[in-house]
Amino acid sequence: MAIQYRVYKNLLSGGPIDLTTPLATMAGLTYETAALARPFDHWFLVRAFDTVTGFEDLNTDARARLVLDAAGANITNRPSPPSSLSARPVAAGGLDVTWAYLPTAGGGTPTGFKVWAQVGAINYALTPTLASYDPDAVMHLATVPSLTHGATYTVAVRAYNATADDGNTLTTTAIPDAVGPLAVDDLDGQPTF
Repeated sequence: MAIQYRVYKNLLSGGPIDLTTPLATMAGLTYETAALARPFDHWFLVRAFDTVTGFEDLNTDARARLVLDAAGANITNRPSPPSSLSARPVAAGGLDVTWAYLPTAGGGTPTGFKVWAQVGAINYALTPTLASYDPDAVMHLATVPSLTHGATYTVAVRAYNATADDGNTLTTTAIPDAVGPLAVDDLDGQPTF
């Protein structure tokens, strides 16, 4: 038996690994790639290959992931994006923003979340409201206070850690209500026996 190793890679960013054509076949235990595309979510898989019989192991577990941003920085450990984003008005012109975060989605553990509520399109360069990350919770909440009554706000949430913010662009809209309901008038009561 003469064992070598085949290295496979995905063709599309974040896509499945292409098992039809090996990227490389080698005898050693290390492999150095040529320059990698960026921004790109690279996945690699290594399988043992017997050069005498032609048999290859069928594992799908010997995988490695490398995510590069546009500048070529390694952002593999950035957190996954939140999901199920919603916002609703609360007293005094604020918005309660809720979202789900599933740590099993991959990526690194968040330090917390950044929440933006802006009229018009989101400018991620502006200062967000920060919310903490609770690893025991799936649903998270942040209140964004003191917004303009009646204006339509675009709301966005991103998970962040020391590596990077997630690249999420999911948004929702909500309209704050600083006035509240009108007072009750013309109240009349009738005795009951």
